[in-house]
Amino acid sequence: MPTEIVAPTVVPDEIPIVENEILPQIEAPGAVVGGVEGGIAGGEVGGVIGGVEGSVVAPKPVTELPVDGRVHIERDQPLRLKILSQAYPLYPSVAATRGWEDSLVVRYVIGKDGRVREVTIVDPPQRKVFEMPTIRAIRLWRFRPLVRNGENVEVVHELTVNFRLQG
Repeated sequence: MPTEIVAPTVVPDEIPIVENEILPQIEAPGAVVGGVEGGIAGGEVGGVIGGVEGSVVAPKPVTELPVDGRVHIERDQPLRLKILSQAYPLYPSVAATRGWEDSLVVRYVIGKDGRVREVTIVDPPQRKVFEMPTIRAIRLWRFRPLVRNGENVEVVHELTVNFRLQG
């Protein structure tokens, strides 16, 4: 008869370390050991929720590509650079008046001097009115340069910019 697993009601002062303890597997009918809730029958252990059976999971993007000598930061990941100046884009007044909200993805390159030298729209907004304020603001951002092996290097970053009205 399997033992019932019950959550503790009191937090102990000391938690013992138990080595090589085998915990009981709790399985739903038809579940696969190592599978996850929301997975699909026939899927791969370690696959991605919402993936397609038989597809290949792409490896995590490389954070540094030696081919171009620049450091590439994954989309929407925080930069590990000291920010010197970073004003957010101004909300276009025509968009605010009309209650428009939108988002876009930009790729920008921080030069060896810490200044943004290139801004490209990777995924445009539905309304073009949000593009120029975003580009103008990001071009003015300043950072302390990233130093690798005693040399300043360029940084490439992609960022999702959301324009949302409050209230």
